[in-house]
Amino acid sequence: VGLKDLKAFVKRLPPVMGYPVDWELRKKWGLFQELGLGSMDLAEFPGWFSYSLHDRLMPRLEFCGQQGVSIEDVVLLRVGMAGGDTAFAKEFVGVEPEIYDDFVLEYKMKTKQERMARTRTKRRASNGGGGGEDERGNAREGEEEEEFLCSETVCD
Repeated sequence: VGLKDLKAFVKRLPPVMGYPVDWELRKKWGLFQELGLGSMDLAEFPGWFSYSLHDRLMPRLEFCGQQGVSIEDVVLLRVGMAGGDTAFAKEFVGVEPEIYDDFVLEYKMKTKQERMARTRTKRRASNGGGGGEDERGNAREGEEEEEFLCSETVCD
């Protein structure tokens, strides 16, 4: 991608200049590449970076995979990400919106559990293998485990 392409990209999506590189841009770019798309495709669809990784991109791509809907090019990707959940389910995937709604609830529960498990693992590692926990990972008596809340856009 040349300077001209970069200028056009930023001109079409100015807020991208303020997006965090490590936990947002890099992950979204990696996901874009996993779809077999490259920098020239991205120049056609800078809006990719404006969508939430956890609330739109990943759930919709996973749902498409489960439903056998392949996204082969940037045009299909743009259509699949645009619009609300009802339009996505009915018009793009061809299922009743309730099916997608149920999927999203399960998806969010699964990803939340995965994040919590990773957080516990990191804490144990930083505490030298378990700090204030017994062999089952429960807080020892008198030592309350702090509650962990994590925004999906920050963690992962």
